[in-house]
Amino acid sequence: MAIKREGILILGQEQDSLGGFFDADQSFSGEISQVEFWDMKLDDLTIKSIANCNQETAFVQSRIVNWNSTLDEWSENNVEKSTTSLENLCQNDDLLNYLIWPDQVTYTQISDYCRRLDGVLPEIKDISELPGVHDTVLKRFLTTGDAYNNCLAGENLVKFWIRDPNITAYQDISGRECSYAFGNIIEKDLCDVRFPCGICILPPAKRLLIKGVCGKDVENNFYDFDFGVYGTKNGRPLFRGSKNSNLFYDSETVPLVFLSMVG
Repeated sequence: MAIKREGILILGQEQDSLGGFFDADQSFSGEISQVEFWDMKLDDLTIKSIANCNQETAFVQSRIVNWNSTLDEWSENNVEKSTTSLENLCQNDDLLNYLIWPDQVTYTQISDYCRRLDGVLPEIKDISELPGVHDTVLKRFLTTGDAYNNCLAGENLVKFWIRDPNITAYQDISGRECSYAFGNIIEKDLCDVRFPCGICILPPAKRLLIKGVCGKDVENNFYDFDFGVYGTKNGRPLFRGSKNSNLFYDSETVPLVFLSMVG
């Protein structure tokens, strides 16, 4: 498209007239970074490479807008101005592909729920692996906020169920002992005791389909119908839809809340 000189570039807003008549209800909700413009057409491979964070930019000599060098010239309303390095911008979210259950739960419950999502519980094949696994799990729990207090086993220590490879699906394990991590040690308790917390490692980009949504609704962009687990909210799984909707548990309203997000 042609852009005239001496113009104003506006991001995140829809103009009802040139440079004005903005509607707050039509504004972009989210974060914007790495905005650049070129005076040439980018090929598909270059666009894909930048989008996948394989390269920071392209065709520097052809850029007419560079986010990093022109940030101070941007005028932002009611937004704190900040910059983010490409490394931080492109790093994976710690909650992605992890289902965190920051409440006390039995081994049977968390393993069954995890299995339904094609995931696995953390597994310790050698005791020397436990510190590394524990630190990773602790990092996951820390992102849940105060809810993970039920999982504490001391300062900077958490407790969580460990996968038992000898237990098969739907096996009766009543009266049997299961292993769990208690900080940097491994202990055992009855599998049906509600004591440690749970964490489930999911396949990358695991998607879930929601029943009861009509095809016409999806076609008209009324609803998402495929969701992926994206950590927890209010101590329960948080699901993010392909159209940036969230599905989560809210005990103060109804069992499930469908929240459509703009942006």
